[in-house]
Amino acid sequence: MQIVILGCGKVGSLLAQLLADRGEDVVIIDEDPRAFDRLGSGFNGRTVLGKGIDLDVLKAAGVETADYLISVTTNDNVNIMASQIAEEIFHVPEALCRVHDTEREAIFRDLGLETISPTRLTALQILRRIETGASLAEGLPAGFEWMDVKASGSWTGKRVAEVERLFGIRVVFIHRQLRPIMVTADTLIEEDDLLALVTPSANPHLKEATSR
Repeated sequence: MQIVILGCGKVGSLLAQLLADRGEDVVIIDEDPRAFDRLGSGFNGRTVLGKGIDLDVLKAAGVETADYLISVTTNDNVNIMASQIAEEIFHVPEALCRVHDTEREAIFRDLGLETISPTRLTALQILRRIETGASLAEGLPAGFEWMDVKASGSWTGKRVAEVERLFGIRVVFIHRQLRPIMVTADTLIEEDDLLALVTPSANPHLKEATSR
C-alpha cells in the first residue's frame, strides 16, 4: 500500500516506522525539518518538508496515487482540511484524521470524514476495563502494550508531556495515593506515582529508565 502521513509528531513518526517496517510504501510530511529526527536512521520511507494542506506538497508526497492519507498533526483544522483535500481533489480512497476536540468530532463525522479521537478512545478503553474487567491490552494495535510503571526519581517533577517525549510513551492516567487521576500534558509527576501507559513493546528508552 501507498500511505501518506501528515504530521511527524509522536503518533505520526511511530505509525510511519511501524508501517515502513511492514514493507508499506510510506511518505511522511511535516513543516518542521527537526521533526524527522524522530524517525531514526533506520527509517526506510520518504520524508517531504512542507505544509500538508499545500497542494504541491501533497503532490510531491504522491497523494495522487495514495491508498491512504492519514493526518495526525496537533491541529484539528489542518487535519480536517487535509482530509477534505485528499478526498475531494485527489480522490484518495481512504482519508483518516485525528481530532482532539470531542465536541467537534461529531460535526466532522456528519461531513463524511473518518475521524479518530484519542481522547474518546482512551476514555472508552478505560470504561471497558471498569465495566467488564477486560485487559486494557485487548484492542491495542500489534506491537504495543500497556504497562504500570512507578515514577523513577528522574521523572519526579517533570510534566507528562516531557516524559512522553523523552521515552516514547503515552501516559493515560496516574494512580496517586491509591486514586486514579486523569492527566493533561501539563500534569506534574509526583514521587511514588504509578503511571498507566501505552508503549511500543520494544522500547529501549523506557527499559533503560525503569531499570535504574
